[in-house]
Amino acid sequence: MAQAPAITIGQARMKRLEHAPMASQPIDRLRAGLTLFATLALWSLLLWQHFHQGVPAHHLLDNPDLPVVSNWYGGLLLPVLAWGLLSLTRRRMIKANSPSLKPVVAGLAGGRPSVWP
Repeated sequence: MAQAPAITIGQARMKRLEHAPMASQPIDRLRAGLTLFATLALWSLLLWQHFHQGVPAHHLLDNPDLPVVSNWYGGLLLPVLAWGLLSLTRRRMIKANSPSLKPVVAGLAGGRPSVWP
């Protein structure tokens, strides 16, 4: 009985990328770039605050009886949120088979994507 040749994870990933729509490539660069930008901007702010006056912490709902949450959690949460939300955008672009990033950029800038040609 002949067995099928074993496929490594890298080969399977490349095969999947070969069959992915062309719209996935520009959105992948945008997703990585915006996530990297958000991460670097936030962590540079947190490091600057750490070495100057300290990273602030805030009471939940500004109530001293509730626990304090540090801004350090934002350094973990915001990059994950950026990656996740841009992954959802990527999924919608692939499902719609849209090759253009104009609606995505317009939506991120706060405009209505439907006004772009």
